[in-house]
Amino acid sequence: MLSLLALVILASAYPLTVLEVARGRTGEVLYQYPVRVGEEFKLIFIHSVTLRPVEETYRVTPDRKLAIVEMVFDDNGPNLPAYPEGATRWIIEENRWRVVDYDILLQEIPLLVAKYVANHTLVINGHKVSLVKVAGPGQDVKIRATRISLIEYVWRGCSTWLNRNR
Repeated sequence: MLSLLALVILASAYPLTVLEVARGRTGEVLYQYPVRVGEEFKLIFIHSVTLRPVEETYRVTPDRKLAIVEMVFDDNGPNLPAYPEGATRWIIEENRWRVVDYDILLQEIPLLVAKYVANHTLVINGHKVSLVKVAGPGQDVKIRATRISLIEYVWRGCSTWLNRNR
């Protein structure tokens, strides 16, 4: 019994950085995945106007902000960069544009999960997560990095799993 108590105390004190998808209005955590500082992840979707794939890469900073690393697309359209802005550079290769050298840090990525076409997908360490399956179509979510304890991570994971399987 004493070792179980020691394990619970240790788990509650052990900090963990997680990337989470939460409901925009309530903050309810729908999905979480442990990440390291400096780790990159992608948000991949089909652009609503060009109907072509767009890939955005982000990096988790030491203060748990999200740095935009690059955006890749193969056709111009509304809400896509039209030319290099600020410090960004464009690299044109193999019929696609890579926009790099962003100087933008975000607390979170607000996103409306599209009902049709977009198929918003989060890719972390090769692990693909459909935001339509996680949040539902037409839902607003926030993607953010946060620090929680190991025990909170396990508790949230169990709660999310139980709620999904009801």
